[in-house]
Amino acid sequence: MKDEEKISDLLLQWEEARERGEDLAAENLCADCPELIAAVRKRIAALRRMGWMTRPQNSTDAPDPKVGTMLACRYRIDELIGEGGHGKVYRGFDPELLRPVAIKLPNGRKLNTSNLLEEARKVARLRHPGIVTVYDVGQHEGGPFIVSDFVSGTTLCEAGPFTPQEAAGLVAEIAESLHAAHEQGFVHRDIKPANILIDQQGRPLLTDFGIATASGESPAQIIGTLPYMAPEQLGDEPAKGDPRTDIWSLGVVLYELLTGKLPFDDPSPAKLSEQIRNHVPLPPRGINSDIPPALEAVVLKCLAKAPEERYETAQQLAHALRTVGRSRRPIRWMLLVAVLLATTLVAVVVRQNWFSTPTATMISTAHLVGMNFDGRTRIVTPLHSFAPCTLEAWVAFTGDPSTQYVIGSDVPNFFGIGFGIEENRPNVETIRGGFRVNDRILSAGEWTHLAVVYGSSETRLYISGELVSSGPPTEVPQHTTPFVIGNVGEQHQDMFFKGNIRSVRISDGERYTDSFDPKSELAPDSTAVIVYDFEQSSGDAIDDLSGKGHHGRQERTPEP
Repeated sequence: MKDEEKISDLLLQWEEARERGEDLAAENLCADCPELIAAVRKRIAALRRMGWMTRPQNSTDAPDPKVGTMLACRYRIDELIGEGGHGKVYRGFDPELLRPVAIKLPNGRKLNTSNLLEEARKVARLRHPGIVTVYDVGQHEGGPFIVSDFVSGTTLCEAGPFTPQEAAGLVAEIAESLHAAHEQGFVHRDIKPANILIDQQGRPLLTDFGIATASGESPAQIIGTLPYMAPEQLGDEPAKGDPRTDIWSLGVVLYELLTGKLPFDDPSPAKLSEQIRNHVPLPPRGINSDIPPALEAVVLKCLAKAPEERYETAQQLAHALRTVGRSRRPIRWMLLVAVLLATTLVAVVVRQNWFSTPTATMISTAHLVGMNFDGRTRIVTPLHSFAPCTLEAWVAFTGDPSTQYVIGSDVPNFFGIGFGIEENRPNVETIRGGFRVNDRILSAGEWTHLAVVYGSSETRLYISGELVSSGPPTEVPQHTTPFVIGNVGEQHQDMFFKGNIRSVRISDGERYTDSFDPKSELAPDSTAVIVYDFEQSSGDAIDDLSGKGHHGRQERTPEP
C-alpha cells in the first residue's frame, strides 16, 4: 500500500474514533508505521482546523438576542438572514441614510480584530458592479462588524435550475467580477454558491470578498469551504491562495450548476480532502449529456490539479465561457454537420473525377444587388436596443459556417438582441441567452427574408415569412448598446456577416404574430424606427428611410 493510501486509512480511523469520543494521537495510529507519524500529525491538525466546516449549526427556537438592538449607535439589527462558519449575517437598517443594509458579525472564534478591520477597509475600496459594496466597518462592544449593501434576491444555492448555456453565461459574469478584484490585488479564497448572490434582475454578485480570509489565520492554515477548495490548499503546507485558486473554486461551482452534483463529495473530511488532492472528477457529460463538449473542457481545465494547467486569469475563463455560449453546438448537430461535410466531400470528389469541374464550398455573393459585407464591414446605428421590437432583413450569405450576425446589439459580458447565422442555420440572441433552429439549413447565395419578433411573452423566428421557431420572452435590456448591422455588437471585433444585405427594418413592438408574405421591399410605416435600403445607399452615410432620423454610418474594422 502506498504511503498516501495508508495515511488516508489512518485518518479515517482517527475520525471514527473521534465520533466515539476518543482522540487518538498520531503515535498510536502509526504504531506499525512510525515513519508516517509526522505526516499524520500534520493532517490531523489540519482536520481539527476544518472541524467548523462540517459541524452542524446550533439550532434553537430561542430568538436571536441581537435582533432589535442598535449597533454602534447607528445600525438597527432587524433579522438574522444567514449563518456560516465565519459568523452571522443580519438584515439591518441605516436610519441616517434611510436604506437597508446587511450586517456581518463574526462568530465567537478568537479573531485578530485589527487584521479583520484592516482587510474590511480595503474591501470597502473595491468597486465593481458585480461585487457587493462594503459601506462601513467598525467595532461594537469589543467585536468587529461589517456593513454592506443589502441585496434583495437569493443566493446561488436557491437559484436555478439553469441550462448549460445559462450556467456558462452566469459563471462568465462571476469570472469577470473576480478578474476585476484580482486586478486590484484581492483573492477571494472562499468562492462557493453561498457567497454568490442573485439579485432581482438575475445578476450574480460576489460577496464576502476578502473578509473570510482576514480572521487572523496564517497563510499556512486551512481557509475556505472544503468541497470548493483547491488541491494546493490541502497539502501538508497549504499554499497561499492566488487567482488560480479562485478559478478552481469557480470551476467547482460551474460543475455543480451543470450536473447538480459536486465533483468531489464525501461526508468524511479526510476522504474528501484526499479525493480533491488525488482523484480525477467524473467528466460532467457523464452525468448530463446535454452539456456541450466544449463547455465540459472548460470545466475540466478549471479543475486541473496543477495551478499552472488552469486558466491563468479569470478573464481568460470568462472569454472561454463566452466562446462556448456563442457556439451553441449540441453534439447531435456536430454529428449531423460531420455527415453533411462528409457527403459534400464525396460529392466534390465524384464531380471532380467525372466532370473535372471543381466545386467551391463558399459561394460568392459579390454579383448580387445590395451591400456586400466582407467580414470586416458593418453599419453602426444611433438606435439603442429595446424590447419589444421586430428585426428583419433580406440577406444572402456565402456559406461560411462561422457564427455571423446580421443585426446585433451585444454588450460585453451580456447577451443583447440580435440574430445571425451559424453553420448555415439561423441563430437568435435574446437578453437571457438565445436559441438556434437546427432543422433549417439556409441556402447560400440566395436571397432569404429573416425576421425575429422579440416579444414580452415569447421570441419568434420567421424564415421567408414562415413561423419556424419560438423561444423564451425577451426582457427589456438593462445594458443597452446601439444596433449594429453586420456584427454582433459595436464593442465586439468578431462574428461579422459575410454576404449581401439588401434591406433592413427595425420596428417598435411585435410586427408579426403569424406567418406572412414578406414584401421584396421593406417599406417605412408607423411602427418602423429604422429602414435601410442598401440598393439606394452609397458611401459611408446610410440614410434612414423611416423618417425617424436614425441614419447609420458605415465603418470597416482593421484586420485582427
